[in-house]
Amino acid sequence: MENQIKSRLESAISAVIERKDHTAALSICDEVLAENPVSDYAYRKRAWIYSDLGDLEKAVSDISVAIQLNSNQAEYYALRGRWYFDLGRFQQVILDQTTAIEIELANKSFYFLETAYFFRAASHLSLGHLSEAKADCKHVHDDFVIFTRTGRLSKEFIMSLVADVPLTDEDDA
Repeated sequence: MENQIKSRLESAISAVIERKDHTAALSICDEVLAENPVSDYAYRKRAWIYSDLGDLEKAVSDISVAIQLNSNQAEYYALRGRWYFDLGRFQQVILDQTTAIEIELANKSFYFLETAYFFRAASHLSLGHLSEAKADCKHVHDDFVIFTRTGRLSKEFIMSLVADVPLTDEDDA
């Protein structure tokens, strides 16, 4: 059943990528969710489509349902944190990216780790938590760059703003 769901949802994503047909993609997601309302994967895919449409509130809403259904997916927290970042909700970014980091470290899986540290650092910077931003940047490669809805962000940019900020013993750990 789950493989069938994933196959149908991948068709939805292909419709968006190949033809930019968001309506068809959302329709497929809605059909899957009508048949299986507890599919966290379906909510995650629909959230991605809403994000692609620029409707971050709906994206956050759907990924939040996915988190309620399956709270062990670092990807879900990382995505919601990224969308919160684009919405300027930096405290919520820090909470979600912290959870993503904890899950990644516990699972010894590092796929979302660097991105989570980066968005947490950028959020700390936005809130004026300079030593925390600098500490998080220690976990990000020097050439790390990401594009958000507001433009290009890089570790180099964050470090240029916090270069003179001393790390505390706690931050250095």
